[in-house]
Amino acid sequence: MDVTGAGAAALIIAVIGAAATGAIDAVAAGAVTIAAISLKRILV
Repeated sequence: MDVTGAGAAALIIAVIGAAATGAIDAVAAGAVTIAAISLKRILV
């Protein structure tokens, strides 16, 4: 594999990794938000 191919592969992996991390963060934030709303409804 040439250097360009290796660089492109590394970049693709990095982008996929970042997207996966972002998705996990978004899901976690959504779960926390839903939990907070549910808790507020229970308390009020």
